Formats: sequence, structure tokens, C-alpha cells
Amino acid sequence: CHTDQTPEWSAEHVEAWHPESEWQPRILREGELVHAARHGKWERLPAMLDAIRGGRLDPVVTTSLIRLLGSCPDAAKWPVLRQSLQHASPLVRGAAAVALSDDLAAQATRTALFAALDDDYRIVRIQAATALNRLPRERIPVSHREAFETAVTELLTSFNVQPDAWGGHYNEGNFH
Repeated sequence: CHTDQTPEWSAEHVEAWHPESEWQPRILREGELVHAARHGKWERLPAMLDAIRGGRLDPVVTTSLIRLLGSCPDAAKWPVLRQSLQHASPLVRGAAAVALSDDLAAQATRTALFAALDDDYRIVRIQAATALNRLPRERIPVSHREAFETAVTELLTSFNVQPDAWGGHYNEGNFH
């Protein structure tokens, strides 16, 4: 609506209608962090990590920030991503598991991902299995192999839910 008006015009009206609203500043702060991550402005990384760690963001925004951290070269992200495996949202936990696949050299990361294999939500279990799939099988402790194999079976089953859809076969090939 109001395609003939500028974003500034819209912002002025929203502020006039809702002068006490916390919504607009919150959305703008979240948007600034996502924008900075998209453009590799890693000088904003402390603010991004604080926002992820604080748990005050919408799970979709948190997930977006976690996914965007993939190109961040700063190792300061790893502890926050490991902590994100404890987030209330399975969407966030699954994104954190995928992101941690690039930190498998760290024992703390492997331990966190092994624990995620027993998550109540399938998406978290299969994302943890996908991340851990980069490890040789003999590096997966015996105490976690059954959970790993169960999660792998869940993952492969999900790829074949629609046997005539090429995407599942493609994803299965990438997994192997």
C-alpha cells in the first residue's frame, strides 16, 4: 500500500500512530545485524554474538544470523554456536548444528554435536548427523554410534520421502 510514498513517510506515520512502541527500534536493530552479517561487516560480530547468546531475538532472526556466520573467519563464534545447541527453538538448534560442521577439530564441538544426536526434534538430530558425517566413523565414540546411525537413517529416510523427486537423490549424493 502507499506505493507512491517513501519509506521515511511510512516510518513517520508508524511512529505517530505508535509513539511508545518498542517494535520498530527492535526490528531495525535486528535488521542492522542481519545486514552487517550479509555484508561481512565482522566488526559488528560482538553485537551479533551478544544478540544470539541473549535469546531475545525471534528464532527466525537468530537462525538467519547463525547461518550468515558461516563466512565469518573469527573463532569467537564457536562457543556461541555451541551454546545455541541449547536454544529453546529446534530451528535455531538445527542451524547451529549445521554451522558447527566447520569446527569439528574442537572436542567441545564434537561433544555438543554428539549430545544433539539425542535431541527431541528430528531436524536437530539429522542436522547434527549431517555435521558429524564429515568425521571418519571410527572417530565417533562407540557410546554415540547408535544415536549417530539412527539419525543418519532418519536423514536418509527423509531424502526418500518422495522417491520420484530428484532433490532427495541429489541431497543423498551430497551426504555420501
